[in-house]
Amino acid sequence: MDFMKELLSQTDDAETPRTWVRWAGLMSIAAVSAFNVSLDKYYYKLSPNIYALLIGKSGLGKALPIHIAKQLVETVDNTRIISGRNSIEAVILELSRTRSRENKPMIADSRGFLVSGEFSNFIISNPQALTIITEWYDTHYLGEWSNTLKSTGVEKLKGVNITMFGACSPPHFRDFVTTRDIEGGFVGRTMLIYAEKRYKINSLVDKPDIELDLTKLADYMKQVSQVKGEFKWSSEGKRAYKDWYTSLRQREEQHSYNGDRTGTDQRIQDHVCKVAMLLSLSHNTDLILQEEDINEAIKLCTQFVSDAKKANLNTAGKSALAEQTGVVLTFLMKYPTKGASREEILKRYWNDMDAFDLDKIEMTLLQAGAITAESEGDDKVYKLTDKYLKQVEAYTEKKKKASKVNGT
Repeated sequence: MDFMKELLSQTDDAETPRTWVRWAGLMSIAAVSAFNVSLDKYYYKLSPNIYALLIGKSGLGKALPIHIAKQLVETVDNTRIISGRNSIEAVILELSRTRSRENKPMIADSRGFLVSGEFSNFIISNPQALTIITEWYDTHYLGEWSNTLKSTGVEKLKGVNITMFGACSPPHFRDFVTTRDIEGGFVGRTMLIYAEKRYKINSLVDKPDIELDLTKLADYMKQVSQVKGEFKWSSEGKRAYKDWYTSLRQREEQHSYNGDRTGTDQRIQDHVCKVAMLLSLSHNTDLILQEEDINEAIKLCTQFVSDAKKANLNTAGKSALAEQTGVVLTFLMKYPTKGASREEILKRYWNDMDAFDLDKIEMTLLQAGAITAESEGDDKVYKLTDKYLKQVEAYTEKKKKASKVNGT
């Protein structure tokens, strides 16, 4: 059974955005896989545990994917499920305890699935909570984690493997995620899956053609939970990943601007590998990373980088697109006659801006008389105006004269 196709088919009459349902499936696989599978990165072994938050306005349908993921993982019953309202201290205590299961081996390591339909209420206010959760993400370097407090003594977590899945609205996200968390690594490790529109409009007064059957889906999840071993690359999958990664880093070196304060850009290669592993497991259990797994993972991961910007993570009072606008103008200066296409700009600077940003930049520069925008098929070509080029020339000449006067 193709797990993902089945999940999407069973939820096709739901209004919930498709991307949220898909991530519910991936998060379920991540939670039940835990340490069972990995990818050898030679300096570390990468586990497919991931953190993801669904971001969108209230009433858009976040509850359904959270419910699906939680129920599937509960049915498999091979990891701790921590939900509801908690303190970070209570979460640490739960992860440190050996958990017994009826007619099954005990869970002795510190694996867990943190899941909440309203993540801003999941962890009771504690300035260290998200910092601790951030540290747990990197299972390949963590080893043993200790919490030493005067009140509780020493609590040790061995074999930490945490998958985290939650949901919240943009205002609530900004309430509980501080600038320290944005720039300190939490957001860089967390996939923010943003949606604005319903998948479809459906009053749900008529019975769906295909009903949600978690039992059928859970049967496949149980198979996945039994798979153990290391992922291998197909020759096509390896080539696709290497070509993408090399191109990514070469583009970074070609321009110094990097507007990413979260660190996501520097971690995206591991995000892609983790998601590719989960996509592979959603299709079959052969532990082979195929080219289609890599390409789909790249698509999903580059989208959530864009989604993070749409979730309005920038601190208040700062012009969010000032630097990006400068990047566009600088790039167009290289081609004053020919100009550059919209597609070319987005491909080159995907990790600095998305189509949503470029729309605003285009409007600003058009109103300022700095560029023209001409349609060419399905694309647009931007060119600097004579007015703007003369302003740049005059400014450059003024600086030269000032330098001569100052003797520099």
